Amino acid sequence: QREEKLWTDSLDTWKLEMEKCNVPKKLIMQKTGKKEAPMGARGGTLVVCPVIALYQWREEIKKFTEDKALSVCCYHGPNRAKEFPRELLCKYDVVLTTYQV
Repeated sequence: QREEKLWTDSLDTWKLEMEKCNVPKKLIMQKTGKKEAPMGARGGTLVVCPVIALYQWREEIKKFTEDKALSVCCYHGPNRAKEFPRELLCKYDVVLTTYQV
């Protein structure tokens, strides 16, 4: 319950900040049950790090989160654009990439 309240309070604060920044309301995600977010409106996290730290980040995320709590993608390699099109990338909670994109 406490975690749910923290999440709800954080979401409300985030919505207020978006309104202050004049972000159009249609881009601000509403609580919509199980409906999927429109492409481009999902609030994932992008981590940009050196190549040497890419897989370390992935392992640290796995280490400090519950199993399957977050979906993580490593956007790296010569075929990254073909393997991970935009439609697929927007479905991940965390996208890890490097400076050399």
